[in-house]
Amino acid sequence: MGREKLFSKIRIGQLELANRIIMAPMAIHLASMVGELTEQTTAFFLERAKGGVGLIMMGATGWARIDAAHPLVPLDEIELYKVTCIDRYKRLVETLKAEGATVGIQLNHRGRQATRSPFNYKPVAPSAIPWSPKVEVPQALTLIEINNLIERYGRAALTAQQIGFDVVEIHAGHGYLISNFLSPDSNRRDDEYGGSIEGRSKFLLQVVEHIRQTVGPEFPVSVRLNGADFRPGGFSIEESCVVSQLLEKAGIDLLSISAGVYGSYPLTIPSFYTKTACFADLSAAIRQKVNIPIAVAGRIPNAATAEDLLTAGKTDLIAFGRALLADPYLPRKAREDREADTRPCISCNYCIDTYWGGKNVCTTNPAMGRERELNPLPAKSRKNVWIIGAGIAGMEIAWRASLRGHAVSLFEKEDRPGGQWILASKPPGKEHYRLLIDYLWKKAAENNVKIYLNNEVKAEDIVREAPDIVVLATGAIQNGEGIKGIAAHDVVRAWDVLNGNLPSGTDCLVIGGGAVGLEVAHLLAVQGKQVTVAEMKDRVGTDMGDTLRWSLLRILKELGVKIATYVEIMAGDGDYLYVREKGLENKWRKFDVYVLAIGSHANNQLAGNLNGFKGKVYLIGDAHQCQKGADALREAAEIGNEI
Repeated sequence: MGREKLFSKIRIGQLELANRIIMAPMAIHLASMVGELTEQTTAFFLERAKGGVGLIMMGATGWARIDAAHPLVPLDEIELYKVTCIDRYKRLVETLKAEGATVGIQLNHRGRQATRSPFNYKPVAPSAIPWSPKVEVPQALTLIEINNLIERYGRAALTAQQIGFDVVEIHAGHGYLISNFLSPDSNRRDDEYGGSIEGRSKFLLQVVEHIRQTVGPEFPVSVRLNGADFRPGGFSIEESCVVSQLLEKAGIDLLSISAGVYGSYPLTIPSFYTKTACFADLSAAIRQKVNIPIAVAGRIPNAATAEDLLTAGKTDLIAFGRALLADPYLPRKAREDREADTRPCISCNYCIDTYWGGKNVCTTNPAMGRERELNPLPAKSRKNVWIIGAGIAGMEIAWRASLRGHAVSLFEKEDRPGGQWILASKPPGKEHYRLLIDYLWKKAAENNVKIYLNNEVKAEDIVREAPDIVVLATGAIQNGEGIKGIAAHDVVRAWDVLNGNLPSGTDCLVIGGGAVGLEVAHLLAVQGKQVTVAEMKDRVGTDMGDTLRWSLLRILKELGVKIATYVEIMAGDGDYLYVREKGLENKWRKFDVYVLAIGSHANNQLAGNLNGFKGKVYLIGDAHQCQKGADALREAAEIGNEI
C-alpha cells in the first residue's frame, strides 16, 4: 500500500526511532486520584507498545509543588516527584521497552487553565488574567516563583532521565502555563518576562536551558508548541516561527506542533466538524524555518493521511492521539497492509467530553482503558447463540462471542447491517461513521459468524429452534406520529429525513433540540432550507458532549438556523402554529414542513413474546435502553465476554 515514509527511521538528537509515529501525550483517567500508576495504566500503554508506535509520549505529568497547601499542579495527574511513583515508572518503562518501545514523558503545568476544585489548587499565570470571565482569576507569578519553577523543571527532567525515559518533552502549548507566557493575550508583564516575543519566550528558553544543563547535551528534549492559539490577540503562527528558531538555537531536538487553547476555534482536540489534518499547514510553515524534526497532531485519523502529510513535506513525524485510543495496533496493521482491519477513530470527541466527567471512554473501542478486562478469553463451554439485529452492538457481541468459541448466528431484517448507526452517518461531516459499520461487519465475517440478512426473526422461530442464548439487539423506535391540526403530509419524522426523505418545502420547523434535532437542522440548512429549532428545555443539545455541541451550535448560527427554547408545540391550523412559549400561550406563523425529533424508545417487543423460550435472553444496546453508541458497544463487549 506504500507507507514507506511513515515507516522509515528518523533521529531525534542522538535517539533513533524505528518509524515516524508518535503516540501523542494524552491525559487519561487511569491513574488513581492521588496520581499513582495502576495495573490498568500499564495495560493501556503496553497495548500501544505492542502496536508498534515509534515513540510513546506519556502526558499530563504532575512533577512539582511548593507545599501541600499550595500545589503547583493538579493532583489528578500522574506525579513524577513521588518516590513510590518513581519506582512504578521504572517498572512501566522497563515493561514497555521490553516490547521494543521508545518512551518519553511530558512535563506540564496547567497555568491559568487549572481549576481550584477539587484539589484547592490556586491557578497561576504570568499575569492576573483569566482565560474566561467565568473562571477564577489566576495569581500572577513572582520572580522568585518563576525561578523556583525553572529549577523544578530541571529536577523533574533529571528524574525522568534516571527512571529510564528516552525523551523529555516540555509542554508549551494549549493555553497552559508556558503558553500563557508566550501569548500576548495572557502575558501583560512589564518586566523581563513580558513585552516583545523575545521577552515572552524567556521563561520557556530558561526552562530549556536549565533542563539541558541538567540532563546533558545528548539526552533528547522536545517542546510541544502551539502553531497558533486561534484566539483574538493570542499567539500567532508568525510568532511561533520566531520561537521555533529560538528553541532550535537553545538546543532542543524535536518540535511537536499543535494548536488552540481553551475557548479557541478550532478546538485543541478537533472534532469531525474540523477538516482532517487541520494543523498541518502550521507545522509546514514552521518546518521551513528550522532544521530540527517537526511533529504534528490534529485530527490525523489513519496511516494514509499520515503518509500524505509526510510525503508533502508538511511534517517529519505524526503524533497520533485518539486514533491510537481507537486502535492501539494501527501502526502494525498499516505496516502489514491490514488497514481495513483498523478500528476507526471517528473524531467524535467522546473521549474528551467524558474525560471532564472523570471517565475514560472511546466510542468505537470499548476496550480502551479496559484492555485486560475486555480481552476475549475462550468460553468454558460452546453454546448456540442467536443475535437479533446487526447494528453496531449486535455486530460487536457477535464477533466476540464467536471468537470465544460459541456458534453464533446474526440475523438482520434489513438488507444491510448498521441499524441506527447508518442514520448517525447521515448528517454533514459524519459520513465517516460508516467506517465503524464496515469494521464490525468485517470482524463478524472473519470470526465465522453465520450472517443472515433480510431475515426477520419472530418469537416462534426462537422457541422452535431453541438456541442456548438469544441476544436482542433490535434497536429503538422513534417517537411521534403527528401534530394536532397539521396535515399529515406536512409532518415528517427525523429518521425519515436522515434516510433521504427531504421535505419539499423551504421553511422547516424541527421540533426537538436534542442531538438528532440539531443534526437534522444542520442537514436541512446545508440543503438551502430555512430552519427553526423548537426545544421544550432551557437549552438545546443537552444530550451532546460539550465540544460537539459547541461546534455544531457555532455552525448552525453561521447557517442562519434559528433556535427557540422553552417552547412547547400545542396544535396548528391552516394559518398558525399554536405554542406555549416560556409558559405563555402564543401563536407562530405556519411552516411548510414540521420535522419531529422528539426522541425514541426501546424496541423490545420481541422479548415480551418469548414466554415459551427456556434459554438465556439478553437485551443490549437501544433494545435495552436508548443510549449512546459508546454505551451500546461497551455493553455488547461486556456481555460478549461473559456468555
